[in-house]
Amino acid sequence: MLLLKNLELARRDGDTIHAVIEGWGSASDGRAPGIMTPTSDGQVRAIRAARKRAGSERPVDYIEGHGTGTVVGDAEEVRSLAATDEDPTGPALPIGSIKAVAGHTLAASGALSTVKAVQMIRHQRIPSQPTTPAAEHPGLASTRFHLAGHRDSRRPVRRVAVNSFGFGGANSHLIVSHPEGTLS
Repeated sequence: MLLLKNLELARRDGDTIHAVIEGWGSASDGRAPGIMTPTSDGQVRAIRAARKRAGSERPVDYIEGHGTGTVVGDAEEVRSLAATDEDPTGPALPIGSIKAVAGHTLAASGALSTVKAVQMIRHQRIPSQPTTPAAEHPGLASTRFHLAGHRDSRRPVRRVAVNSFGFGGANSHLIVSHPEGTLS
């Protein structure tokens, strides 16, 4: 279950706050050759809009990708993430997708990915990505992104970016963070 509430009201009411939405963006790239053919143009616009709304230069600690496991879809997503990477020579950045565990839940995919992101922040754990070797993921080797593995499990998780794409070119990007901003 997800419950969204204004941060000030949640604090006033004494609610337990597991994460905060810092920024969100959405864009369409509905001019693709087909309803299920993604393109990176709209993905890039959604990512940039979310970062602008977040208004923070702090890097994310993990990317929860849309990650359908398709050659075209994953390649376009990696292309859009690389095009918007603000620190391409920075430290390695883990990436994964809940779809490797839960399958593609269609309209519920974005919500499920958001729940995963919130739980990662809440429990300060990055789960390993159960999948094929990174070499089989188009374009990943030429970026600083790597599939989340055991070495990432104890890495601090303060901010998570979530990609979610829909049929027909709907693209969304969300940045969620620890309710206290950074952990001590």
